[in-house]
Amino acid sequence: ATVANVQGTNMISALRSPYGAASTRSMPRGSSQRRVAANAATAWSAWDKYMTKRADVKKPEAEELKFFTDIGSAISESAAVFKPKYIPGSPHFETAYKQVHMDKVPKYVPLEADLHEKLETMAMIQIRDALGLPEDAPLDVGTKSYSTTDINAGICVSGFLTQKDTAKKAVICIIATETEREASWSRLEGLLLHWACSSGPGAGWHMPPPGWESLRPGDFLDAGGAVQCAFEKKTGLGGASKAYSLVMELPLSGILRSGGITFVLKASDAQNTKWLKNEASDSDFFVDLQSLPFYKIDY
Repeated sequence: ATVANVQGTNMISALRSPYGAASTRSMPRGSSQRRVAANAATAWSAWDKYMTKRADVKKPEAEELKFFTDIGSAISESAAVFKPKYIPGSPHFETAYKQVHMDKVPKYVPLEADLHEKLETMAMIQIRDALGLPEDAPLDVGTKSYSTTDINAGICVSGFLTQKDTAKKAVICIIATETEREASWSRLEGLLLHWACSSGPGAGWHMPPPGWESLRPGDFLDAGGAVQCAFEKKTGLGGASKAYSLVMELPLSGILRSGGITFVLKASDAQNTKWLKNEASDSDFFVDLQSLPFYKIDY
């Protein structure tokens, strides 16, 4: 009815273009709104013709429908009971391990590499030597990098899961070094790992299950609900830089059937003692052992 009310040449001008080209003639009051309405009607008519000419969409067969229904049911059932271990965005959330593969672990740390790569390579060298693997043996590890509170230090945690008979275990190496030297001596001298087992970040500390060991035997003691292990001082990072290394083998039994280890570093000098935490969360470090990659060792 609105289109019909446009009279004479004004109607022809309004409908000349589907986009409503403006007429050079004068239009009666309200003709602009009528022209928009006419164009909308024309566009809708074209779209309706297009839709009616389309080929019918092929409907899924009964077997396909059942397949998608089963998937939907499985997702719904899982969603009802699933509880994530960690909540992304929380202070304790950590990203996934970086996967590192070496066809042949080098004898020495490449001096041209950046600090992260140096620590990753040193950790793989320490693991290879501690396990007595051949020098030409390939190695796959998961690795994470951290920085510490109080002292400008970097930490690299590398490791993997393996199995002997039915016994599963984790092999990890923790490497620490100062990223900035602020004195002529290392403030990590005499570094200790103060650690225990935990079900997750921020959870309670528990003593490790029987059978754990340091693969480079050194001093360790029961610290009352935790264990303290001494690091071994290493060179090879270039210059005067020193690294502190500790390799451990942990049976995945008891509380370590799930979860991992939690720790802080105890750095002592002649004047004071500092407890170094995870700078990103300002809390204890947590290493999720279950997320480490699996690596088969031929015993």
